[in-house]
Amino acid sequence: MRPSVSGALAALAVAALVSVAGIPRGLARLAARPEPWGADAPAYCRIARSMVQSRSIVLPPPALIDRDLQQDLTRVWGTPYALGARGELYPKHPWAFALLIAPGTWLAGTAGAVVTAVLLGAALLGFATWRAARFVGALPAALAGAGLFVLDPAISFVCLGINVDVAIALAALLAAAAAADDRPLRAGLIGGASLLLRPTMPLLLAPAAFLVLRSEVPGARLRAAAGLAPGALLLLASNALLWGSPFTTSYDRAAVLVGGSFRIETPAARFHGNILEGLTVLFTDLDAGLLFTAPVALAALLGYLLPEARRAEWWGTTLAGAFSLLVLAPYEYVKLVPLSNVRFALPLLTTALFPLSALLGRLTRRS
Repeated sequence: MRPSVSGALAALAVAALVSVAGIPRGLARLAARPEPWGADAPAYCRIARSMVQSRSIVLPPPALIDRDLQQDLTRVWGTPYALGARGELYPKHPWAFALLIAPGTWLAGTAGAVVTAVLLGAALLGFATWRAARFVGALPAALAGAGLFVLDPAISFVCLGINVDVAIALAALLAAAAAADDRPLRAGLIGGASLLLRPTMPLLLAPAAFLVLRSEVPGARLRAAAGLAPGALLLLASNALLWGSPFTTSYDRAAVLVGGSFRIETPAARFHGNILEGLTVLFTDLDAGLLFTAPVALAALLGYLLPEARRAEWWGTTLAGAFSLLVLAPYEYVKLVPLSNVRFALPLLTTALFPLSALLGRLTRRS
């Protein structure tokens, strides 16, 4: 069997595992409690419904908006609102991710959004498996992908819910892979589109940029820039239209309700915590610490000691994921709701599939 065919089958097997495990579970959970699972999931579903029903992202006022358990109009992390340049109530959460779940919402409401989100998780782990299979073989890659999903609750917890971090992690891997394969235009297009997902996305695109810069393909930088331009221009234009400035984001205009009126706050002002304290919570919290919820992924990073795992595409995405987690560690919400913040580690944890597949490749070749 050709490596490309076996790698595709390995990827499909892992994607099928995620889908079969996740879709019934997600629908059953929704039936038991009619609120989608995931950090900010109700907010994203609300935006998707607005897109489908009214072809708009303007939200109802506080007296009319549907309530959810994650909503708190008086706190910057709980408010669903961002105040537009002309006083409109737009979503604080990026509309681009809501757009991804809008087709499922159009087909089957919130249940369709849940299924769409699980399929995104399946695509993430399936693509990482396919990428690993290209270089270390289909069997170790499939074992690595399935093993991480089954053995590390943090990964399955995030991938089976409606979490923007799944789309972010997938975009980072897709862009890096395109750049590594000397497809700079494709890398730029993916990178530009992903900028709409979260303001910190450029951190995770750094490996793709590094690979483009060192590429020997003629005009690689210009092609990447041409690909990046549409997404970047759309982001700047939408920021200017909605928030009054190309460099102002929805998070800069988060609107909290104080005494019956809105006051603009920004989550950036909440990044004043101690980095070490934040990392301690992220890794050692008894309920959600990564040492307990993602031990296989963290241990698998030792696979980078193997020469076959030392690919710039792989260790670059791992370093970017680690650095983005470091940047988020001072956010005070990390300490308030540790379980909700394992999602921030997904771009790092997903890349553990690469060194783990290299380790498993060594073992399967020896047996």
